[in-house]
Amino acid sequence: MPRSDASSDTLRRHFESTYLSLRSGWCVRPVAIRALFFVEVFAVWVLAVYWLVQSWAIRQTSADRAASQGILARSAALEHARMPGRLVQTAPLDQSVDELRLELGFEAA
Repeated sequence: MPRSDASSDTLRRHFESTYLSLRSGWCVRPVAIRALFFVEVFAVWVLAVYWLVQSWAIRQTSADRAASQGILARSAALEHARMPGRLVQTAPLDQSVDELRLELGFEAA
């Protein structure tokens, strides 16, 4: 059964708008992919900087040696704080940082 002119015009306009939307999607897709790439690159750089800062902080405070010697404990004052750094040193380290650096062949700070 053939369609009337009014219904075929409506159907044609429906398909034209659908195809226009699909073409627009194909044009936006590369831009979205490129934007996602740069967002992920930025996230990797932020993680790298965080890692470097964390490594430097551990090295400067000798936190790794204090933890391995078992002289870190939770701070009662900071028990309910929702932040990093809730551990405090409970005894002196066996060696100072400068002594350890000299022992390993580095210059003292």
